Amino acid sequence: MTPKAAVVGVGRMGRRHLQALQTLDAAVVAIADLDDASLAQGAALVPDARPYHTWEELLHQERVDLLCVATTSPSHEAIVAAAAAAGVPRVLCEKPLATSLRAGRKMNAACRAAGVRLVVNHSRRLFEPYRHVHAAIDRGIFGDVRFMHVTCGGSGLANIGTHAFDLMRWFCGSAISVTGYVDPVTGVNPRGPQFHDPGGHGLVILQDGRRATFDFSSDFAGGFVVELGCSRGRVVLREQTQEIDAMTGSERIRMDFGPPLDLVAMTAAMLRNALADDAPACTGEDALAVLEIAAAVHVSDTERHRAVALPLGDDRGALERIA
Repeated sequence: MTPKAAVVGVGRMGRRHLQALQTLDAAVVAIADLDDASLAQGAALVPDARPYHTWEELLHQERVDLLCVATTSPSHEAIVAAAAAAGVPRVLCEKPLATSLRAGRKMNAACRAAGVRLVVNHSRRLFEPYRHVHAAIDRGIFGDVRFMHVTCGGSGLANIGTHAFDLMRWFCGSAISVTGYVDPVTGVNPRGPQFHDPGGHGLVILQDGRRATFDFSSDFAGGFVVELGCSRGRVVLREQTQEIDAMTGSERIRMDFGPPLDLVAMTAAMLRNALADDAPACTGEDALAVLEIAAAVHVSDTERHRAVALPLGDDRGALERIA
């Protein structure tokens, strides 16, 4: 039976969800957005879907198998909790998960209590280059990952930064402490002046002595680059130039990057995972742990860059203005 899907928030990212759903065996039966122009653009992509101005009305009127939450982060908690209460069995939520650790914990608790499969769109876990490198490391080709470095100039810690923090946890295990520096000056957020998501740089200590550094500062430009230092080799993935540079000792290992980064295709992969019955690619708990790292960068910055131990009990409102 073809699953029924609905998308809440059909702005730029939400329309990618609609395009991705059209590549799958799923029927988009409803969409919702407060903005008339966005709703009209979404309706043009899926003319058979019923349009709503509010997610509350959509959840009241529709019975769906999958709800995609593609709004900005401040509304994620209310929508996901309401979807769980309404009996929606599967939810794919955009990242960042929420604007506070408290909200993220409540979302996870609501989904656990209702038996909802919550998947969060940290989609690099299903992006072919990272999957190939992860599998090669699992086979022992490069040895154990000991160090990781991720850069992407001029990117917010909660926006692109959370992708990096998710990759750190995927390759290196749970985070133990964070030392962070937040950019003192940032430009206007492209999602609106009400949002604030500065860049920054820092150090994350992970399990078994692994460590990861990151730099998303605004004083340099550059695409998303990931370097993995392993006990028997080194791997560098460059998204902008679609390259994987891999070596063991002095021997170069050929690894194809595969298809270029395509946000619609990556979202389709996460949607496919959300509709499946195997392990979620990125759970709500995974996304909460990622959010915790982003919050700890801010907390460390306000405390003269001391190392902040995780888990972090109080995020001190550090994320309340992220998009």
